[in-house]
Amino acid sequence: MASHAIPRLERDDLLIQAALVDGRWVGAASIAVVNPATEAPMGRVPNLGTAETRLAVAAAFATQPLWRAASAYERADALRRW
Repeated sequence: MASHAIPRLERDDLLIQAALVDGRWVGAASIAVVNPATEAPMGRVPNLGTAETRLAVAAAFATQPLWRAASAYERADALRRW
């Protein structure tokens, strides 16, 4: 059987194991993510509840008109800077 090892990042600081909600990283409590084939740990995801989910949806809804009005080039530039 072929090996399906998860590649390691050259910079660990690029793996942020939280959720970006309304410009802030949230998610102190987290859930482990494991590779189901090997049961090797892969990382963690934030364990967000109803309140955090509602805040994320409201923030996305509020900023969507600005994002929609931006050109594809402006959106691409914003993603590259992030």
